[in-house]
Amino acid sequence: MPPWMPWPRAAVLLSGGAELLGVAGLLWRPTRRAALWGLFALTLAVTPAHIYMLQEPALFPSVPWWALVLRLPLQAALLALMAWLALRPAHAPRR
Repeated sequence: MPPWMPWPRAAVLLSGGAELLGVAGLLWRPTRRAALWGLFALTLAVTPAHIYMLQEPALFPSVPWWALVLRLPLQAALLALMAWLALRPAHAPRR
């Protein structure tokens, strides 16, 4: 967590809870689109922490450097996938 972030423990717990709710929302068709947008926003919100970890890898010795480097392109791909899924037309209900 970047040092400028207030209440880091609470931020981690809240973001983790929001992530779990978002994943649960993906499982139910009526909430899927809202869950995708919520997860999209959450992914954007945690980007500063990922950038901070990449800038200060010595503070995170348990995380391999290659994982820190690959995290941002993977995050961009996930954002693109979530946006694509959220923006595509809804399908007709199955019979």
